[in-house]
Amino acid sequence: SNSEESKDQLDLLANYYKEVANGPMADYRRIIQGGNKQGQNYFVHVLDGINILHKLRMASVVEMNDLEEQLLFTAYTIHDINKIPPYGGRDVALSYINIATHENIKMELERIDLRRFFPEWEQYLEDIRRLMLLHQHDSAPLDDLNRRNHTYELHYERLLELGKLMYAIDNLDLSHTLSDNHHKQNFLMTVNAIAERRWRWVTHRLGENRAFLSNLIHNTVVTYLKERHVRDSHSIIADLLYYPDGVAYLLPEREVFTWSEDDNAQVAQRLAQLMANKKAESCLLYTSPSPRDRQKS
Repeated sequence: SNSEESKDQLDLLANYYKEVANGPMADYRRIIQGGNKQGQNYFVHVLDGINILHKLRMASVVEMNDLEEQLLFTAYTIHDINKIPPYGGRDVALSYINIATHENIKMELERIDLRRFFPEWEQYLEDIRRLMLLHQHDSAPLDDLNRRNHTYELHYERLLELGKLMYAIDNLDLSHTLSDNHHKQNFLMTVNAIAERRWRWVTHRLGENRAFLSNLIHNTVVTYLKERHVRDSHSIIADLLYYPDGVAYLLPEREVFTWSEDDNAQVAQRLAQLMANKKAESCLLYTSPSPRDRQKS
């Protein structure tokens, strides 16, 4: 059933956070990226990508099974192994292909305890390495010309598709503004080459920045749109990118997307309700202790 299926899918992401992100992988916070990802740490970069992968599956943008999602999560976690000490980093002059070796991949996946999330990863080592090499794009399967040297568990064509998806997600992280089109369009081309139906970007943008209220508004609009765009009892709008001024979503090309005064009113009503609840909560939090409790303390 659909609800059971989405529960499983949800569990994979929750499980990843619980078993991997909370473990030794937290070291990745110390790896500060250069270039276009200037200043962002690698830990955040990995989690951004994994969240997007998961949302693509949840909204059925890209059909994938649990094994494929586990493989993608695993490969994406260490896709920049050339930035991870001791294998790579500023002082290592090797090329990516010489850093992403079976030995290094194995050592790092063992170090971050990936087995707790994906117990069988070792039998998929070739697949994981291939996905990592594919995310580089430019080093696409050169060492693969003699495919007899490799034993992949997944179909080779499927690995190529998933590798392209990793490459696209990695680069989507360079879309720093809601209005940026270049990175979003490149990502969309890849998705539409893999997806079973065509998708497009839609966005909501705030008329003005409302400081701390902005987040509340964004989340309210996201929830509202997800409830409005439902097919076969699951939401088919994917809230992929959050910015200070708005959110960018993927929606099927044929799905009508409108926004009216009525929608404004409905969102305003939900916000008012949320604010009222928050106010009530803060009243509860600030009740002063009763005289009897005061004597005790």
